[in-house]
Amino acid sequence: MKYIIIGNNKEGIFEKSTQKLFQALDIPLEREILIAPDHMQEGLFLPLYATEWWVSSWVNFFQNIQSQQLTPLFIEEGSYISGLLALKTLKEEDAFATYRKQIKDIEILGTHTSLSAFLTQNQQIQAKLKRNWQGFKIAICNSAFSRLRQTIEGDFFQKLQHKLTENLGVSILNKNNHHESITHITHFNPDVALKENARIYYEMVDLGIDFILTFSANTFSFFEKHNNRIKKTAQRDTINVPFLHLSEMFLLLLGEKTFTHKIPLGMI
Repeated sequence: MKYIIIGNNKEGIFEKSTQKLFQALDIPLEREILIAPDHMQEGLFLPLYATEWWVSSWVNFFQNIQSQQLTPLFIEEGSYISGLLALKTLKEEDAFATYRKQIKDIEILGTHTSLSAFLTQNQQIQAKLKRNWQGFKIAICNSAFSRLRQTIEGDFFQKLQHKLTENLGVSILNKNNHHESITHITHFNPDVALKENARIYYEMVDLGIDFILTFSANTFSFFEKHNNRIKKTAQRDTINVPFLHLSEMFLLLLGEKTFTHKIPLGMI
């Protein structure tokens, strides 16, 4: 089985880290990174108000992948949730029956096509890890649409969180306190986005964590880009707890170096 990365920035840390990780693990990976267009990434405006065009875009996207006999691997939450919702719409809405027939395998997004599921469920990968994250404390920062993912995936989403803790040995300190960034409102209300994200960041930091794990590319980019403004908005002296992507957590366990962050990784 050969995988193709679905991302949103060919030069992004999420994408480069995943390529490097798969190379280190010797897992077959298509060299090309498939970039999900903006209208197929995070958000609900198009699914609600341009549903047919949005669904047909996803059908064409999946047809292209299937024609190359590749398995999609979504490395960030925004496009993965959009894809899940598109397939749910195709399966449940009779109005899209014609589109449904155009996809060879309607279950193309199985239980292994998000990066979190692929890495945490693969026993061969676990066996290659040289150490674990025991003793480290983290928080998970979700996108504002992660609850939609939970609704679609049901218990499977919770099982992944448990697997993450069990396999990597890390302590998740905000399991019972769902932290969400609101980066999706940045374009039309940047001040509110900055203020609320600053509040969320330091609420997680004050738990006493070593780093923050996020599956959302938009969340990661926001905090990396606006780190100094976040510090000033919250009237804090430092901003020194970094965000990591899951691929980076695995790379570090394999003894590999990560790429440079604007919020430094420090002693991790």
